[in-house]
Amino acid sequence: MDPFEDHDPLSNRYKVFCCPGLVQKLGNWDGSARKTFHCVKAPPMPDWKSVVPAGPVSHGKARFLTFNTFWQNHQYQMLAGLIAQIEPDIAALEEIPSWKRRDGLLDSLKRMGTPYDWAPSGGVPVNYDGHILYRTDTWRVMESNTLLVDQRARSPGILRGVHWAAMERKADKARILVFGTHPSYDRKKPTFIPRDWPAMDIVQKAVPFMQTLAGKWDAPAVFMCDCNTGDQEPSMQWLRQGNGRMTFRTAATSAIDHIYIESSPRSFGTPSNPCVVRPNRVGVRRQEWGMADHPPVFVDVVLNVAQ
Repeated sequence: MDPFEDHDPLSNRYKVFCCPGLVQKLGNWDGSARKTFHCVKAPPMPDWKSVVPAGPVSHGKARFLTFNTFWQNHQYQMLAGLIAQIEPDIAALEEIPSWKRRDGLLDSLKRMGTPYDWAPSGGVPVNYDGHILYRTDTWRVMESNTLLVDQRARSPGILRGVHWAAMERKADKARILVFGTHPSYDRKKPTFIPRDWPAMDIVQKAVPFMQTLAGKWDAPAVFMCDCNTGDQEPSMQWLRQGNGRMTFRTAATSAIDHIYIESSPRSFGTPSNPCVVRPNRVGVRRQEWGMADHPPVFVDVVLNVAQ
């Protein structure tokens, strides 16, 4: 019996993963056909060293990644290979909401010997985005959960929210707050240009909660997203201008995928080497993105240990 059957209609019925060299093949995503499952030979794996234009993170820095993996993407081994090559300390992954898809990626990462896990989150996992993945050998989760932001009245679809975690680096006890989200997509018809209100709704509801957590943990914040809006749109300017009494700066950005770090009242740190993997138009699935339709976006940061 599948305990998530009523909550996750877009996932395959059983928790089954393919052996190395094979990938999941599903039937059509409608009716009973979506529950069919078998393994097929995996497509050729890209040379990730040539795809990712960055080496391992330098000593003393932490690497942060935001990556929309595409909601129907079951190429776990490709995604795992790409993520392992980037080697983030902490990542916010969008559009990997279901428990089976999260476990499928984690299974592939562990087969590669990479020490990652998900920060625990509240609610039914299918309903939220911006799931937080972290290295268990260098970080620990102090507290984590999900802030629900329901936008379905104006933009029909799944529930939205902000995954968050208070985290501590094992080596030096540096503490940070990590937030990952993915506002609804509401396009300006007949174009595909997204409206800004879903992102504004998210940030205006999230920042007061961020302030509460910052007071509790005395830690600065990083905010990572597929925000479905541009870096210069009003919602993102609202973050950078400190209208919520927390001011952020852009650490890395590409189209609608962003990483923002707090600059005041607490300074998150000094960013360097922002990177967009094989920049290209979003919305097209590409092998160099692990068959996602967004590029991975990451940045290295020297954290401010003493606040």
